[in-house]
Amino acid sequence: MKNPNPKKPLVLSLHGWTGTGKNFVSQLIVENIYKEGMDSSFVHVFTSELHFPHAREIENYKSQLQHWIRGNVTNCAHSMFIFDEMDKMHPGLIDSIKPFVDYYDKLDGVSYRKAIFIFLSNAGGESITHTTLDFWKTGKDREELELKDVEMSLSLSVFNNKNSE
Repeated sequence: MKNPNPKKPLVLSLHGWTGTGKNFVSQLIVENIYKEGMDSSFVHVFTSELHFPHAREIENYKSQLQHWIRGNVTNCAHSMFIFDEMDKMHPGLIDSIKPFVDYYDKLDGVSYRKAIFIFLSNAGGESITHTTLDFWKTGKDREELELKDVEMSLSLSVFNNKNSE
């Protein structure tokens, strides 16, 4: 946040079963960045099944979402976009977000490098549980578990998620 010239937007991807605190963590982040918290006009929350319910409308959704992101980052470079239920989002819609989170100086004259994107997903919950259980069975403490211990199985689990469109 303090870097005046980041190379790309801040992107966080939080995974786990329902009730593991993904939304809570997102709200904590928001409350610590924006004075008005979740009520800030710079925080934008999208829920897959609520905001993008019809697969036949995917092209409209893509255009609307890109326009929404572009317009809001133009108004506030530090805009935050939270995408809930990523595991239920249509892949074409996910593809339409990719350019905004990559290493581009500007897209259509707009810099997205100070924006924040948070992706929340239930995908990978089972993989995290199995890895954690295996860790416990070997006698290790939960505090010893590191990202590298779950990263590969989580990546495969998310990539091969059958709940995604």
